[in-house]
Amino acid sequence: MVVGNKIKRVVRTKDGQKLMDLEVIPYLEKQKDELVEEICSFGFKKEYILDTDTQAFGNSTLAIFKKD
Repeated sequence: MVVGNKIKRVVRTKDGQKLMDLEVIPYLEKQKDELVEEICSFGFKKEYILDTDTQAFGNSTLAIFKKD
């Protein structure tokens, strides 16, 4: 993936699923709590967070947010 390129992703909305072009943004490593706070500051609500620690990838977090 190249920063600035667009990737197609299926996103669920209140009206069903839609295909969206999402821009690849630069990677910035932050603590999980800092990332959640930043995303919530844009009007998103945290729905679910899963933390994993694997040998292949180390610590990873899957975060699901919802915006009304």
